[in-house]
Amino acid sequence: MSSTATLYERLGVAPSADEATLRAAYRRLAKELHPDVGSPAVGVPTGEAMAAVNEAWTVLSDPSRRAAYDRTLIDLRDRVTVRPPRTDAPWSAAWSAQRPVPTTPGGRRDAWYAGVRVQMVRLTHEAASSAAWALSLKRGGRPRSVYEARIDSLIAHNMRDTDERVKAARAGGTAPLDLGLAGALVGLTDLANITYRDATISGLTTSHEVLAELLDRTWDNLAHGVSHEVASALGSNPHLVRRLHGR
Repeated sequence: MSSTATLYERLGVAPSADEATLRAAYRRLAKELHPDVGSPAVGVPTGEAMAAVNEAWTVLSDPSRRAAYDRTLIDLRDRVTVRPPRTDAPWSAAWSAQRPVPTTPGGRRDAWYAGVRVQMVRLTHEAASSAAWALSLKRGGRPRSVYEARIDSLIAHNMRDTDERVKAARAGGTAPLDLGLAGALVGLTDLANITYRDATISGLTTSHEVLAELLDRTWDNLAHGVSHEVASALGSNPHLVRRLHGR
């Protein structure tokens, strides 16, 4: 196991893996690395390999620690040489519709914004997926698939106007490593305003209501990764459900 492997690579899972996938991977590796059962990779003592796996599980199984770790993955190297997401990522289809990341020497600024955009898209997907699951469990909630069908709308919107959203995030006092997260919050607020105007003009529909529920919960999920002061500076939760019903 390489010492430069990410925590996700240590467990052999994708960065978008949910809690059940993480747990299954950890249990499998713990069993394989047990001294009475399996053997580690060549040249890696069993104790060190298991310690690396335990560290990965300790961080990634805690939502707040995982969010903090995720924000460190976009470092200077990523900003200069950005690669698009893997083709098996849930949001890869939406990404493929974007222009290629510039690779010319003069494209470093664009490459940096592309790196932030990757972070915004990934965090939006993870927060929205969690929101869809939580909303489906609410009493009288809709099926999970109803909410999941709208996740692409959130992701597609958060892939636009990255530079303007980063400017808004900076104006709100966002730390450099949190720009992708804060930019995603700015994008969700913008989509909430667009949805509200559309519902006001064309009339409230079930589609508006579903998107509103997903937007509000996703915003809350993402906001846990920034301070209360920054969240307030960015406008706080849009509370689109309340606005649509005049509350």
